[in-house]
Amino acid sequence: MSDDERKAGCRNIITMVDNQTTVVDPAGLSPTSASSSSASSFRRRQSGQLNPANSSPSKLASMVHDSPTKRPSLSAEAKSSKVWSQSFTYDHSFWSCDPDHVHHADQQLVYDRIGTHVLSTAWNERLHVSLFAYGQTGAGKSFSMMGKSKSNHHEARGLVPRICHALFDAMQSSPPTVSATSTTSHVQTSSQIKDDGTLDKQTTASHPSPTCTVKMTFVEIYNERVYDLLDPHTKESLKVREHPANGTYVEHVSNLVVTSAHDIEYLVAEGNKTRTVAATSMNQLSSRSHAILTLTLHWLDKRLAPTKVCMVDLAGSERADVVACGDRLREAAAINKSLSALGDVINALAATTNHSAAGKSISTGFVQYRNSVLTRLLKDSLSGSGRLVMLAAISPCCIHYDETLSTLKYVERAKLAFVVQPS
Repeated sequence: MSDDERKAGCRNIITMVDNQTTVVDPAGLSPTSASSSSASSFRRRQSGQLNPANSSPSKLASMVHDSPTKRPSLSAEAKSSKVWSQSFTYDHSFWSCDPDHVHHADQQLVYDRIGTHVLSTAWNERLHVSLFAYGQTGAGKSFSMMGKSKSNHHEARGLVPRICHALFDAMQSSPPTVSATSTTSHVQTSSQIKDDGTLDKQTTASHPSPTCTVKMTFVEIYNERVYDLLDPHTKESLKVREHPANGTYVEHVSNLVVTSAHDIEYLVAEGNKTRTVAATSMNQLSSRSHAILTLTLHWLDKRLAPTKVCMVDLAGSERADVVACGDRLREAAAINKSLSALGDVINALAATTNHSAAGKSISTGFVQYRNSVLTRLLKDSLSGSGRLVMLAAISPCCIHYDETLSTLKYVERAKLAFVVQPS
């Protein structure tokens, strides 16, 4: 916890034992009970992530929809006049409150568990994939996605730069198709991303090389308007359009060809300088907008449709009753509206998935993508054969109990929407 939270007498309401995480309702805590277990007393094979930017402990629970059947579980238990408990099952959970702890989860581990899945989906399966970072303000979303700002330490890099570096490593390891000298067939060496994130060179016959060119867009959604973060001189919002063949796009957005991961890192750093931030009660540099980095892989084999990789740093969710008036209140209303619309889409997709799994026919026309700019832009990845990976950041501090439980439930709904493998 931060020093301010400790001085205020805040308690740690999260304990972890093996694959179980318990969130205790602070209303049920005895006034004379011990404060909270130290991070070093936790026992967990997989754990959460500290946000070094504000020294506030955060636990990250990540969910991907196509994992093995047996998953680690998180449980929330409240103790008041009536004892109740609620369990949540996800694919991974990470704890990094104490860097010296034996099960400390650093940025590399988070990438190994999540980032490699994102990259493999796009590179090996050539499917659209979106990575979301969701959670309350100050819980560590931006650190997990982008890394620590103004830091040259390799260990502090977030998911975005790590995914980009691995992508271009794969591209450089995929030479053009070559003809076999002894036969008339064509043989080529291609790179596949293995589960551990390393490259696996395979020799295949009669398949084109997966080499591609990469284009990048970087936009923010602020107060339900889209702004180009790669064009700081343009202050006007951009319009969202839909193409019958290419899907949803942002009109007149900067769509730049990038030739290296360093290109992307530089452009993201420049774009983040113009991203809308403001001081809130939770974070002195709280992101007040959703940032969407989209990499489009245009395969040199024109028979293959382009593949989109969307990496989304969502603005922090906040309750209106803890937000100040004026601009902050309007921002919070817009943020909550878009997050609510995303939740509605997820709920609708969950209902569709449940009916499909039961062998029932159901129309998907009721999925309201147009209720928010956020869901409109992400429609391609949320619908059809798109894949979704959600990284949820929560705080173990007792004063954030409601937000913590709300985040766990939000991600639980997302899991239900994407439990069926796309055909």
